[in-house]
Amino acid sequence: MKIAERSGSVVHVEATDPSLHGVIVNGTAVVREPGFIGTDFDLNVTPYVKFGQENEIIVIGGASRHTVKDVSLNFYEKRVYP
Repeated sequence: MKIAERSGSVVHVEATDPSLHGVIVNGTAVVREPGFIGTDFDLNVTPYVKFGQENEIIVIGGASRHTVKDVSLNFYEKRVYP
């Protein structure tokens, strides 16, 4: 997906169980904090997004099967970042 330059980029992931670890954005793993419990999470991926170019985002988890309910990439302007 091509992305126009913005101030902040956040990947939001929702799953059916809490065992997903994070995402890989253009070859760089971005994981949520250890010990976090929950079926959804947000990760700041701004430093790894290639603005104006193709980007690859992969959800990562453990060895078992996972059901991902939703994945979204959200953009925020300056001073509006969550």
